[in-house]
Amino acid sequence: FEERKAVRTAELFYFIAESCAAAGATLTIHAVRGDGTRQLDPATLRTHRWQETARSLPVTDPAAAPDLSKVPLRANAIRVFLSDLLFAGDPEPILRHLGQRHGTIVIFSPWLESEARPDWSGNYEFIDPERASRHPHRIEPVTLRRYLEAYANHFALWKNAARRHQAAFARIPAEEELATALFREAVPAGALESC
Repeated sequence: FEERKAVRTAELFYFIAESCAAAGATLTIHAVRGDGTRQLDPATLRTHRWQETARSLPVTDPAAAPDLSKVPLRANAIRVFLSDLLFAGDPEPILRHLGQRHGTIVIFSPWLESEARPDWSGNYEFIDPERASRHPHRIEPVTLRRYLEAYANHFALWKNAARRHQAAFARIPAEEELATALFREAVPAGALESC
């Protein structure tokens, strides 16, 4: 829905894939959308069709939390989860699944300043990009305050759950240059090492 976030997500996706290739690691990629999943062939990444594949996954509820239970996990692997995490639900089942079989978990979460600290006031038509629907809302100061609290609580929940599962958790802003954002957010979080 938001071009800057789509670009940042693609940058992170390619950065992760290229980092694995540069390290000589075996790379297995799964696109997951709600309860739909599909394994992607790493050799086809250069065709840039992975986003179309992810968007075309048939799902029961596209806004539901990703169901990773269908994703096979290799033992002792580093598992990188790339998601904006903007879905309802407890992070525990996802992190528990990713941590199985001695997995090391790394989470990259692209985000926008406009979603973290919107300046809404008045009437808006909100668009649900997962369900392709529109919803009119009137945003009063109390409504905005509740949204900001819910947003902060949601990501605090993810951060605390990641800490409990010893997962590296890096939220990467979409508005700034990728290398700067990675150095400031991912390196201190343990999601990346600086050389």
